[in-house]
Amino acid sequence: MRKINSLRDFRKFCPQEYRDASKQGFIELICNEMNWILPKNYKQKPKGYWDVFENCFNEALKHDTIRKWRKSSYTSYRRAVKHGWIGQCTKHMIFIGRHQKGYWTKERCIEDALNYKTLAEWRKNGLSSYKIAVKNNWVIECCKHMKYGGRKKGYEHSKEQCIEIASKYSNLTDFRKHNKKIYKIL
Repeated sequence: MRKINSLRDFRKFCPQEYRDASKQGFIELICNEMNWILPKNYKQKPKGYWDVFENCFNEALKHDTIRKWRKSSYTSYRRAVKHGWIGQCTKHMIFIGRHQKGYWTKERCIEDALNYKTLAEWRKNGLSSYKIAVKNNWVIECCKHMKYGGRKKGYEHSKEQCIEIASKYSNLTDFRKHNKKIYKIL
């Protein structure tokens, strides 16, 4: 059995008990009883505090993304979701994350790919559009504008020849599997 020597250990090793104690407002009492140091920034909110729109909204204003808000003040975030205030609380935030299903059309994938000079750069920085293009076999069309990786030692194919070879395959997986060198060049 682990010995719990601090509030941090209590939260880490007994998360359910910690949540229950927190909900009941017993954290300060437990720290006093166990001679644990209560963190300076720890302030127990009164019961129902996050059930008030203004409190959740003011907490959300401290953050520029939903992820940061959720990480910093999970309880206020969850209450905003529960009460249906999430839209109002996040209007000022930057959207980072997933697009809605069906967002990535062939045209949008091509448009996104235009932001990158190479396939590797697109794969690294535009992963969601890249994955959809791979899934739907649009990669060759999306990459027409991209720079050719150049000739590798002992490999004498032009960009056009590589594209012609790649177009013989119905999907990117087969192309990569059977022509690794050409795949790396493109």
